[in-house]
Amino acid sequence: MGISTFWVNQRRVSLSLSPSQRVVDLLRRDLSLVGTKEGCREGDCGACMILWGRREGAQTLYRSVNSCLLPAGEIDGSHILTIEGLSAEGTTPVQKALEEAGVVQCGFCSPGFVVALTGFLLNSPRLDSSLAREALGGNLCRCTGYASLGRGIEALCSLWEKGEFEESGRSGLLARMEWLVARKVLPPWVPSLAQALPDPPPSSHRRGSLPVGGATDLLVQRETLSSPLFLSRKPSLQGIRRSGEFLSLGGGVNLEEFRLSPLVTDLFPELSTALLSVASPPIRARATLAGNLVNASPIGDLSLILLSLGSSLRLVKGNSRRTLPLERFFLAYRKVDLLPGELVERILIPLPTEGSRLFFEKVSRRERLDIASVNLSALLLLKEGRLEEARLAAGGVAPVPLLLSKTSALLLSSPLSPGLIREAGETAKGEVTPIDDVRGSALYKTHLLGRLVAGVLLRLAPEQAPLLENLVLEEKGG
Repeated sequence: MGISTFWVNQRRVSLSLSPSQRVVDLLRRDLSLVGTKEGCREGDCGACMILWGRREGAQTLYRSVNSCLLPAGEIDGSHILTIEGLSAEGTTPVQKALEEAGVVQCGFCSPGFVVALTGFLLNSPRLDSSLAREALGGNLCRCTGYASLGRGIEALCSLWEKGEFEESGRSGLLARMEWLVARKVLPPWVPSLAQALPDPPPSSHRRGSLPVGGATDLLVQRETLSSPLFLSRKPSLQGIRRSGEFLSLGGGVNLEEFRLSPLVTDLFPELSTALLSVASPPIRARATLAGNLVNASPIGDLSLILLSLGSSLRLVKGNSRRTLPLERFFLAYRKVDLLPGELVERILIPLPTEGSRLFFEKVSRRERLDIASVNLSALLLLKEGRLEEARLAAGGVAPVPLLLSKTSALLLSSPLSPGLIREAGETAKGEVTPIDDVRGSALYKTHLLGRLVAGVLLRLAPEQAPLLENLVLEEKGG
């Protein structure tokens, strides 16, 4: 335990904290700020939402995060805004819009909605109700219902002229803050406090330390973290850049940085939409690329996407580095090729061939924010009726995220045709070994994967659909 100094609303706080203490407990029990509610304690309900500001390079950034999954060891030198701080000068326009739309009943979830919408106004490039709805992903309400919330969002987004809002953000977050202060969305002391925040202190690497990325899964599995090493403070694990023939991603880059990076969206425009189904905004703001890979879930969405892109990992331990193809990183169920003390420093994605397309399919009980029964990612390049590039990866069908090497090779062997599409689906089914579990039987998952493979190929070449239908009818004698 050590002394941490941070700011909560207007107050400078210095406390001796356990690094694995959850910030929701710090706020409610130690600081008596009970407007931040404790709900699921797993980052799924949004009742504990806060705005977390910290220095990142030359600027301070604020993100909406779940305080139940934010370890206290991460907040040294940072600023926490709670519902009490946002409303310190009186009811804000966000609160008024929700109240007038009849959103509030019991009020338990309301602070989370207010904080999330304030975070939207801080960071969104556009005053768009669809983006505001996306910003509320991961916020649940058990008694009011969502129709009134939709009306509240529409009312909020009609308060100001859209062009004026967009202009306020073009000069950076500080200019947007000052614009929001003038409209009483933020208290007047926020911009100056944000400017005065120090750089986060460096992490101290002790022998036997537990590397911690975003902790969005780790704190669900464990109540405490033994000797954590917070990787968000390691500059070598940050940043997205082009490096020769690769896109180089720091292992500590979070999913939302990855999703919104201009470099990433320029090369893979489909990714920004695909990643909306992976997690809620507050989870994406914390979950890291390396954490998702090291977690080694057989249905890790990001693992599949990076597998299909032909990614490699640069692993580091002290001054020693090695590079490993991602498909060789996953050894067995929840087991990876990572030496003690070794970290995923960079993820290297080969620059795609012009004309290639990335596809991502996920079947789960909920459309979004759920664990998949089966998921599939594919990088495909079709030229003059032939696939010149095909790399498919599937999840939920093996002990590890699985590169479908036989299916990928088959697709390169012949011109794309209804027969090849059907054969690809059957080949994929033969490559996998799913098990029965709560997300479906092994037989269901096997057949589902075959359908997903065929579906992706038909999205790439929709003109094949009638021909495939005729082939099926012929085989049935129709």
